[in-house]
Amino acid sequence: MILYSVIFMLSAGGMIAIAMRHRDEFYAFNFAAFMENVQKEGGQLWHQHLREKTFIAIEKVLKALRIWLLRMENLLLRILRRVRGIKEKNSA
Repeated sequence: MILYSVIFMLSAGGMIAIAMRHRDEFYAFNFAAFMENVQKEGGQLWHQHLREKTFIAIEKVLKALRIWLLRMENLLLRILRRVRGIKEKNSA
């Protein structure tokens, strides 16, 4: 915990030093305009690159999950067949 506190203090000190060194830019900084720009760029990045890759990854996961579920169903059906066979042998 002490290590994380030291890292936090050094990070905060570094941010304060940068803000003091570039005071004019820091005071002129408009956070709302910055966030609008980040949101616009993030939306463009999502639609241009990440959206298609995300859909492909989801499709692969769902396809693998479907195959796994079909295998489990097949395993359960084989077990059920064995149980029915044992039941029929014992009842006869």
